Amino acid sequence: MSSIFKYPFNPIPWDGSPQDLSGDSADVPYLGLYTAETTQRFIYGTRKLTWDGRVFKYSKATGTRGGGRLAYFSASVATYGVAYTTVGASQVVGDTQVSISSKSFAEDVLAGGLVLLYGSDYTYNQQRMILGNDYCSSTTLTMYLDAPLATAITSASTAIEVCPNPYRYIAGVQTYGSCSGLPCTRVVSGESFWQQTWGLCNVEPGMTIGPGSMDYQLVTGYGEGAVYLHDATHATTDQCQHCGFIVDAGNACVPFIMLQISI
Repeated sequence: MSSIFKYPFNPIPWDGSPQDLSGDSADVPYLGLYTAETTQRFIYGTRKLTWDGRVFKYSKATGTRGGGRLAYFSASVATYGVAYTTVGASQVVGDTQVSISSKSFAEDVLAGGLVLLYGSDYTYNQQRMILGNDYCSSTTLTMYLDAPLATAITSASTAIEVCPNPYRYIAGVQTYGSCSGLPCTRVVSGESFWQQTWGLCNVEPGMTIGPGSMDYQLVTGYGEGAVYLHDATHATTDQCQHCGFIVDAGNACVPFIMLQISI
């Protein structure tokens, strides 16, 4: 288990190169942000900023996705976290851990996720980030928090929910779900990679985006990662998650967009 993050997590500034480089062999170039590998090198969700303001987030794939369409969050609380239950042990103000009776979890698999503790009313709710968790085999799951409790919690009385780290579970196709970003390279399930969440890029359009359009706002398509104009048709027939706006929609131009998913 870890009571602190096991991997690096500080935001990487524009002048700092990501260290998940594939150049361990003389036969492989250093790919930086365009690396896909099974080795984890950062806490998922770690932020990389380039000199021009583009933002990238370190992630892990649960399916295949190429570098031309948006990927999707798939971190179901019911599947990868813990749905509404009660805490397994009382904790006092100042404690930095919580425990519950739980299904099986690998060590530190919840790092970067969130714990929500329900108080006597909403004004006493407490949210904390998870720094790590013990290995748990359908027994007691102990999680270590990024800040102390401000209100005591009571065994078998205080309610709790656990949200997994959303960047650990990125799907290529997701019928119901929000877009997470644009993968920098083709990835398959189990690979760690970087995805762009903000700034200039190209995403494959799902419709003709031609000259003279008065619609510049873009929304995501229904589960397949393409982008559409936010016109009257696609405001009702497709998912309407805002994902950016058109930078150039000239005749015969590839539509470069300003991605606006997450900073």
